[in-house]
Amino acid sequence: MQDITSFEKLHQCFLSILPQKDKACKVVSPYNLITCLVFVFSTVSSTMISLADFRKILMTNLNVKISRPTIRERLTTCKIQKLLINLLYELMARLARKKIRGEDIMQSLGVKSILMIDSTTVSLWNSVKDSFPGTFTTAGIKWHACYDLFSGVLQWFDITPSSTNDSQCFPTYEMLVGKLIIFDLGYWSRNLFFELDDAGCYFLSRLKKGFCILVEGVVSGLGQKYIGAGFSTVIWSKYHGEIVEFIGGISINDKHKTFRIIGFWNETEITYHWHITNLLVPAILIYPCYSLRWQIELCQTHYHQNENFYLAA
Repeated sequence: MQDITSFEKLHQCFLSILPQKDKACKVVSPYNLITCLVFVFSTVSSTMISLADFRKILMTNLNVKISRPTIRERLTTCKIQKLLINLLYELMARLARKKIRGEDIMQSLGVKSILMIDSTTVSLWNSVKDSFPGTFTTAGIKWHACYDLFSGVLQWFDITPSSTNDSQCFPTYEMLVGKLIIFDLGYWSRNLFFELDDAGCYFLSRLKKGFCILVEGVVSGLGQKYIGAGFSTVIWSKYHGEIVEFIGGISINDKHKTFRIIGFWNETEITYHWHITNLLVPAILIYPCYSLRWQIELCQTHYHQNENFYLAA
């Protein structure tokens, strides 16, 4: 069990939402019962917890005595279900009321705006396969779209056969100057990295496994002995858990550039997640910054929900 600080934080968070008095039980109010319930299931490592264990944790955190029958009765009533639903609705409403200050984020990153790009595929009838050949289907179209992260406004789009590789469809570099564009491995291209950097654009992407890249300088999390080593050597390093950053060298014909390569340890997958960027910000900001890319899934989901409308149009 985590220390009492975590429980107290939940206590304060639920204070103005849940009732603090209940005629049915004067010892443990709904407020205390649900706080403890949420605390237990958000902190215990096991997916199962016995009623006896829950009772013990509750009495320890609240410094009260409560019988087993009382605990069982309180957890099996319809009232606790309604309280949990009310709690969820109120917390969602509070989250929605919090405004993200996009200007502050862009200022801290040193960019004019943050854009995200992705594609989604729509299957078509087999009869149009000659004009719109598919990849995983006989025929289909691919919608390539670039959105502004904070406004959600569509900045650019293109429609191609679904067999078209994502890296072949990208906004013009003129519209990206001074801006940060975040994309996934579907857009992986050394040429793209070089051209964005030359045009004065900022980019952030995951690093492709097996990609040939050399360590040309160590920033943090690695020993100097790795300078000159290949990327595969860094992946299997012993520095699990630390943020790893090094300067990686990439060559295309007679051109050579260096970019920041930053790795974050993932406890669930027991491996590093690697990113490549030309942003000049503290490494600790890179992971949450890339996580912003998932906002585009909301836009693409909306597109899929209106798939029939787009096809009809």
